[in-house]
Amino acid sequence: QGYSSVYGTLPDADIANAKFVVMAGSNRAEAFITPDTIDLAKKHKEQTFVYLDPRATKSAALADKWFPIKPGTDMAVVLAMINVIISEELYDKEFVNKYTHGFDQLKEHVKENTPEWAEKESEIPANEIRWMARKFAENAPASVWYPGRRSSFTANDVYYRRACAILNAIVGAWDRKGGLIPKSGISLKSHEFIFPLYDRVKNRIDGGKVNFAADILPEYIKSNKGMPKDEVAYLSEADGSWVLFRDAILKQKPYPVKGMFVYKQNPVESVPNRSKTLEMLKSMEFICTIDIQMSDTAWYSDVVLPESTYLERWDPAHSLGGVAPVVIFRKPVIDPLFDTKSMKDITVDLTERFLKKEEFWVDAWEEDKAYMRDYVKTFKGVPMSHIIEHQLSDYPGAYKMLMEKGCFYKTDKIPYGKTLKEGARLKTKTGKIELASVRYPEAGLHALPVYQKPSQAPQGKYRFVVGRHAQFTQANTQNVPYLLEAYGHYTNMLWIHPKSALKQGLNDGDYAIVKSSVGEQKVKVHVTEYTRPDTVFYLHGFGRLSKWLTNVYKVGASDAEILEDYAETISGNALLHETFVEIKKA
Repeated sequence: QGYSSVYGTLPDADIANAKFVVMAGSNRAEAFITPDTIDLAKKHKEQTFVYLDPRATKSAALADKWFPIKPGTDMAVVLAMINVIISEELYDKEFVNKYTHGFDQLKEHVKENTPEWAEKESEIPANEIRWMARKFAENAPASVWYPGRRSSFTANDVYYRRACAILNAIVGAWDRKGGLIPKSGISLKSHEFIFPLYDRVKNRIDGGKVNFAADILPEYIKSNKGMPKDEVAYLSEADGSWVLFRDAILKQKPYPVKGMFVYKQNPVESVPNRSKTLEMLKSMEFICTIDIQMSDTAWYSDVVLPESTYLERWDPAHSLGGVAPVVIFRKPVIDPLFDTKSMKDITVDLTERFLKKEEFWVDAWEEDKAYMRDYVKTFKGVPMSHIIEHQLSDYPGAYKMLMEKGCFYKTDKIPYGKTLKEGARLKTKTGKIELASVRYPEAGLHALPVYQKPSQAPQGKYRFVVGRHAQFTQANTQNVPYLLEAYGHYTNMLWIHPKSALKQGLNDGDYAIVKSSVGEQKVKVHVTEYTRPDTVFYLHGFGRLSKWLTNVYKVGASDAEILEDYAETISGNALLHETFVEIKKA
């Protein structure tokens, strides 16, 4: 939301051609293997790479400079860099005049945001912030403050992302080689079905006006006039807001929800405040989960439909957007080992069974059933290869390339400058890069990113942060014995600074109780200087509740159990760095 409010789209970073790269909390060296990850691994020695994170990660090890920033203060650093670039006239004047809106407002807005001010907030030295600002401008347009692929950390995250987008814009690092590039993709042909619309279908429960939206905000941010209190202002239709969704179900507002299908989600382990998620599940009359393993959510479901793993199934063609968009697909390596099916076959079989249940169609027209019969007829027994061929039918030779190379692309050249051509308009209200947003004030939000000091740790408590590890990029693989062996510990451990460990009477290898306002967990202690003294961390995906996850069932600690369930009300994202914990020797 932050980047799209400036550019009208969420951009990608041209890491392969960038000369100066800043990443803040985006641990690409230990994340999914994407083009960004590969480009960073290949190019980091040829570029200046700066990494900001309260922990020293594998990405920090690759960086030319690592700054253990105070959590929640990233925006202060960005605003100070903007201040330096404007005050020293390092910005691209021609680009700003021609392609942006609101520069004079921005110039006035950041006057007080000096590097010295930012140093007090972030604990990054003012001279280093000036160095970053000057180098960012010097290397532009081949400079990138990386957009990131993560949820929100603190309540001002949308405004922080706006500041990052603005920083790139004022040095002309937009739609040019080495900068931020508008997201692009390859459109695929679909099977067109006119699915019936039912009169009794209600609006989504996490959208629109809700009188309890303010409840999901941390206390310190509730006075911020630029934070909605009665709705999520720009809720993504595709993503939604799990925190608000769950609260709406528990409050039965705006209506009761009695059943749920869950696919490609594991809310018991992925949503903060696990106890409240379990309460939501217990309030349901029926839950069906489709998964490749007995996840925690599957464990609490009434019915589990086992999906074939990615090594056992075909998946349809997928347009992978990016700097150089491609189409990819999945093809099985082996036949399914057990009684599992692909999602295509599961949905077709379910539709066919629903067609046989007359009571299901009491409020429907006969033509509604005809639509569904047509759906079953089109897909039942049809090989996925035929569906993929149809998806690519607008591009002669595409199917053949996809089968031979494993991917299809229209060109291997990056199409720089499309949005900078005469007459081109961005998807913003002004058609330009909006340094000062036009639509945000209309929704009661700040036109420019306003910094708010993050909440401070109460006496004797530590801020809990989340993060990745190279072996486990999310919560689906911790039960895999080979990855556990590669990880080397077979459990997660609490990262705590030596000074903090001494204060709590903890030694390396001890066990500690980590307690927040919503839950507590017992975890092994790892004393390390690779984290800040005011910050603690342990790896996601351990301490599981599903007995079928035999290697991690009640082994280690779950972060979902202790994370407090805050979210911000602009995008609806959960806030993963707003939890403070007590730590005591077990």
